[in-house]
Amino acid sequence: MSRATSASLRERRSLAILRRPRIVGRMAFFRRLACVSLAFVSLMASPAAARMPPPSFTIIALPAAEWQRFAERHAGAFGLGVFPDSRDPLRFIEELGVGAPLGEKGERSPLAGAGGTLGRAFFEHDVLVNVLPSGPPAITRAMERAFAGERPRFDHVGRLITVGAVSSAAAAEGIIAHDSAPVAVVLGVGAQTPVWIDLCSDACRRTRTPAGVLTNGIARRPLIVTPYDLARTIFDTTVASRKKDPRFAGNDLGIKSDPHALARTRSVAASLVRDASVGHAVGGVTVPMSIAAAMIGALLLWTGRRRLAIRAALAAWAANAGYVVALFAPTRSGALRAIVVVAVMFVAAALPVRGAPRTAARYAFAVTAVFAIMAALAPLRPGGFPAVAIWGNPLASWRFFGLQNFEAGFIASGVVLWGVMSGLGPRVVAAVSLAAAVIIAGPTIGANYVGVLTFVFGAALAILALARRRVEVWHVLLSGAIAVAAFVLSLLADAGSPVSHGGRAARRISQGGISVVWEFVRARMRLNLDLIRSFPVETGFVLLVAMLLVIALLLRWGTQRGEPWPARAAVWAGAAMALSSMVLEDSGFYSGAIIFVIAAAAFIVASAEPAAREA
Repeated sequence: MSRATSASLRERRSLAILRRPRIVGRMAFFRRLACVSLAFVSLMASPAAARMPPPSFTIIALPAAEWQRFAERHAGAFGLGVFPDSRDPLRFIEELGVGAPLGEKGERSPLAGAGGTLGRAFFEHDVLVNVLPSGPPAITRAMERAFAGERPRFDHVGRLITVGAVSSAAAAEGIIAHDSAPVAVVLGVGAQTPVWIDLCSDACRRTRTPAGVLTNGIARRPLIVTPYDLARTIFDTTVASRKKDPRFAGNDLGIKSDPHALARTRSVAASLVRDASVGHAVGGVTVPMSIAAAMIGALLLWTGRRRLAIRAALAAWAANAGYVVALFAPTRSGALRAIVVVAVMFVAAALPVRGAPRTAARYAFAVTAVFAIMAALAPLRPGGFPAVAIWGNPLASWRFFGLQNFEAGFIASGVVLWGVMSGLGPRVVAAVSLAAAVIIAGPTIGANYVGVLTFVFGAALAILALARRRVEVWHVLLSGAIAVAAFVLSLLADAGSPVSHGGRAARRISQGGISVVWEFVRARMRLNLDLIRSFPVETGFVLLVAMLLVIALLLRWGTQRGEPWPARAAVWAGAAMALSSMVLEDSGFYSGAIIFVIAAAAFIVASAEPAAREA
C-alpha cells in the first residue's frame, strides 16, 4: 500500500484495538474466615467472558477530497447534507444529535429538539456508541458531540455502532471491512456544506456495485438530506423498532437507483454552491430598478406622456419578472443575472401595447399565468427544472420546496391586479383565484401559508368590489374572514409535516391557542422592523414612510367611484394586499414592496386610459 493511501499510525492502532477481544468480568469476594474464604474462591467458576455484539452500523467522516476517492471505488446511495442555519459542515454533523430543528434563539421545537437526543435514544435501547479516538480533531469532536450521551453497561449492551473520523479513504475502508456492519455511512467534510454522503451496505466492501441517490427526506428533493433525516435513518436502522420515535423529525431515507449517481451528485452540489454564492446582488438591482421605473412612469404620466408612462410601468413590473427569469440563469455571477433583470425590463417596455392599458395588463397576466403553471408542475420533477430554480436553495433556506415569498407575491399581484384589469369578471376572477390559492398554499406545491393569507384577502376584496361595482367597508371584514379561513385550511393541509413552515405553525397553534397567533404576528412585525433597521443611514424607515404614504393614496384612488373601472377595484385590492403583506409576512418589507410596486405600476397603467381612446 502506498504512503499516499495508507492509514496513519494512530488509525492503525485504533484498528488494532478494535480487533482485540473485549472481556468484561465481575467477581465478588466475601470476607469470611480465611479457610472458608479460600475454599469458596477455589470452588467458584471463572466469570464468563462478556463479548460485544458485532457492529450493526458504522459511521465514518473524512475530508471531502478523500470522500471523493472512496465514493469512486464504493458506489452506494449518494446524498448532500444541508443545514440552512449554517454553512459550517461540522454544524451539520453536530445537528445529528438534536433530533428536530430548534426554533428561534435556541427555542425547542414542538418535537422536543435538543442536544443529546440521539445519544439518549441509543442509551434507552441499550445501544453502545464506540467513538474511535483517532482522525482529524475537529471532525472527531463534532462526531463526539453528535453522539454524546450515557453509555449502557457492558453486560446490558444489545447493539453496537462504530463512530469515527479518519483522514484517508484507505482508513475508512479498513474500519468498514473490519466491522462488516450491515449498513455504513461515510461523510465527506469540506470547508462548507453540502456534506457529501455515501450510504452503503455491501457496496462499501465491494467495488462495481449499483449506485443510487438518497430520497424521501423531509426536503422532498432527491439527494438533499437534512441532519434529521440522517439521524432518523441511523437510529431506525440500528434499533429496528416498529414504533417511530417522535423525537426525530426526519424521514427514513430511501434509495433510487441511478447509474450516474455520483456524477449527478457532483452536478447538483456545484449548482447549489453556485447559486448560494450569488447572494443579494440580483435583489439589490431588482428593487431600485423597479422603483426607479415606477417613478419615471409617474413622472411621464404627470407630464401627459401616457404611452411612455405605460411602457415605464410595464418595465417596473418586469423587474420582478426578470428576477424570476434570472433564477434560471446557469451562472454564479450576480452581475450577469442582474443584466438578465434589466434585459427583461427593456423587453417588457418594448411590447406592442399601442397605448392600451388593458393590452398591457393582459401581457402581464399571461406571464404570471405561465409562471404559476411552472410552479404547479415543479413537484413533478423535484430534482430538476423548474423546481431547482423556483424553490429555495437548501444550503441557506429552510424553504426546501414550494414558493418563496417574492414568488408568491408575484403570482398574487398578477391575479389581483393584472387579472382584474384584463377585464375578467368576478366569477372568472374567483375561479382563477381559487387555482392560484391552491398553487400558493398547496402543501406539495407552493406551501406558502402566509402568502395565501394575504393573497386571498386581496382577491376577496377585488371580487367583492367587482360584484358590487363599488368598495364598501364590510368588504374588508368579510375578506379578512375568508383569508383567515384559507390560512387555517392551508395549515391543516400541511399539519402532518413536522418541519415545514405550515406543519410547525399548526403544531404551535394547536398547543398554544390564540396566544401563539398573537405571538406569530408580533414575531413577524419584529422581523420586519429588524429588516428595516438593517438599511444604511436609516433609509429603511424613509422608504417605509414613503411606501405607506403612496399606499394611502392608492387606497383613496381605488375607493373612488367612476372610471377607469375595474382598474380602481384592482388598485384598491392590490394596495390593501401590499399593506397586509408588509405586516404579516416574515420578510414582509420585501414581499410587500413587490406587491406595492406592482400596484403602483397598475395605477400608472390604469391612469393612462385616455391614451387608448386617443388611439
